[in-house]
Amino acid sequence: MSQSSALISVRIDGTVAALLPRIAEEHGLTEALAVEKLIIEEAENLSLLPQGSPTSALADLVELVREYLDKRPVLVHDQDVTLTVFNWILTTPPCLKVYEAAITAPPGVRPEKRRQFVHQRLGRFIKDHLGLVSLEEVTLPRGSDALIRGYTRLGK
Repeated sequence: MSQSSALISVRIDGTVAALLPRIAEEHGLTEALAVEKLIIEEAENLSLLPQGSPTSALADLVELVREYLDKRPVLVHDQDVTLTVFNWILTTPPCLKVYEAAITAPPGVRPEKRRQFVHQRLGRFIKDHLGLVSLEEVTLPRGSDALIRGYTRLGK
């Protein structure tokens, strides 16, 4: 199983395609994440993807983070929002359980690569969901208890 993103190109009915932005907006996701979510849900329904798989867990984790961010609009002004979100995951046992499932490396994938993939996905989601831009990279001190080693400060 590859951890990289895949570019897909398909032809679908224009009326159906026009619904994608509204579906994505309704779910608070980018169009790409909305398509992923729909595929994951259908794959689970068809037993092509086991529920609780790392792929499913990552989609669930993104949803938990979206809900957290939506309930705290003031975080859009926090340049360290990425660190804030990861600290929230660390200190919230149900979220930490989903996080641990999401970073579980599938066969053939090194655990550190999966962890990095999940962290990058979450960081990009936070940035896109809040409509922010990258400001500067921050490296946390060695021995930090944080889930992440570094992050990008975000702003308008």
